[in-house]
Amino acid sequence: MQTQLIYNVERFRAYMEQVRALGLHERVYILAGVGPLKSVRQASYMATQVAGMDVPQDLVDTDGEDTEGGPAGGGNSHLL
Repeated sequence: MQTQLIYNVERFRAYMEQVRALGLHERVYILAGVGPLKSVRQASYMATQVAGMDVPQDLVDTDGEDTEGGPAGGGNSHLL
């Protein structure tokens, strides 16, 4: 089983705890969906328009400034 893209790691951790508690991890392979967020606009779109996505608000609320040595042209370091 492959999950949606995961941006809320704590929520995924809690999900996996439930999976293990039920013994499902021994019956099915679980592939965590991963992918980069390329912009604040993309993060906002995914948070509000894509069903089932959990994008933490701190990824959406960035002001586009390069606050932690992120890529040239602005954006926080957690965005590509």
